[in-house]
Amino acid sequence: MKVIRRVVKWASVGTSALFILVLIGLLLSPWLLNVELVKQNILSRVERQIGGRLAYQKVDILFLPRPYLNIQQAHLTIPDSMESSLTSLKVYPQLLPLLQGDIQFSRIDIEQPRIHVNIPHRAPAETSAAAETTYDHIKEQIISALALPLFHTPGLIVRLIDGELTVISKTRPVFIFEDFTARIRRSPENIHLKILCTSNVWKHISLTAQVNATTLNGSLHAQMKRFRPHLLSEFFLPDSPLRLVKSQIDLDVGCEVADKNLIRVNLQGSNPSFVFRRGPQKTTLRGKQLKAVVRVDDHSLLVSLGALNLVNPQLNLSGSFYYNSREPEVRLDVSGIGVEVVALRKKALALVGDVHVVGQIFEIITGGHVPAVTVNARARSFAELNDVKKFIVKGTMSEGRLHIPDADLESEQAKGEVVWS
Repeated sequence: MKVIRRVVKWASVGTSALFILVLIGLLLSPWLLNVELVKQNILSRVERQIGGRLAYQKVDILFLPRPYLNIQQAHLTIPDSMESSLTSLKVYPQLLPLLQGDIQFSRIDIEQPRIHVNIPHRAPAETSAAAETTYDHIKEQIISALALPLFHTPGLIVRLIDGELTVISKTRPVFIFEDFTARIRRSPENIHLKILCTSNVWKHISLTAQVNATTLNGSLHAQMKRFRPHLLSEFFLPDSPLRLVKSQIDLDVGCEVADKNLIRVNLQGSNPSFVFRRGPQKTTLRGKQLKAVVRVDDHSLLVSLGALNLVNPQLNLSGSFYYNSREPEVRLDVSGIGVEVVALRKKALALVGDVHVVGQIFEIITGGHVPAVTVNARARSFAELNDVKKFIVKGTMSEGRLHIPDADLESEQAKGEVVWS
């Protein structure tokens, strides 16, 4: 017992002595350090870390409760990318390296940033290739941001507090993110990110992500309340003949990147509501549930639909779509339960009636109730999917209405199993 007491006693003494030495160091810091030189070194390092230019009205270096640089009413500019005003920027250097004349950051607090990001504008007459260019630009901006020294300082924590982010195209605000709070932490291997905000694109989002700073492999999880995807389609696909003009869905998204060319996305949505417009005609789809998994690599796409439960029109769908550009190969497998043909036919013709195979199917099947149906197609290209001969439709029907155009036959009370190929 005496040995234990002696160890505890000396440990307490050592801890107290260390605390006193640190406190003395803090109190003597203004005299031990060249304050102006430290200021300039920290400001220069901040600019290098963020890859931009920093202007400010006032800057102070404070030593209690721990040394930090307080930059007030600052303006940050990253050429050809973004600019931001800041109420304050607080930079906390690591204490021991600072006393040794080396500046290493442990934390950066950015308070009330008002960030403006510019993305390329394209005229309405431009093709979808321009939309791909815009997407590539955004992707390049993200990769460039992750390459900044800011994200490659182990142990560094960056916090954005009460921020606002506005995405601008040709001087017009396109996407606005408010009540923006973010925390970025750099571990030895990964960049850890957490974001909370409101937006015109959603009512609220909670996002967490982890990205390997070298390989860019990682994972992301986002929960979006009242997500409005039509705002994205209006910007990226303004020339589409079928336009999504109003939408809302509560969406849970999980994303994994195994390497730069393999991405897996899990989607779970509830209460989806979509309004489409083709010409002057509007079509509404409303549902209860959406479950899907999307897998993309450098040569293939797989979409697995676990469940799509619609109430308008009444329809329960599941299935998969697979495309491989290397083979080449296209596969479509869909199962439907509880299909009301009249309602579905009206919606389908309004949305994709210009697709030849859809028009042909509903030229034959014009009404009735289908308790269960499967649709299968095999092709070597997307163009071949427009050939009705590539499809096999099997189902059971009650009180069905069928029209056989080649034989000019009509059936008003079709019942039983139907196979069409």
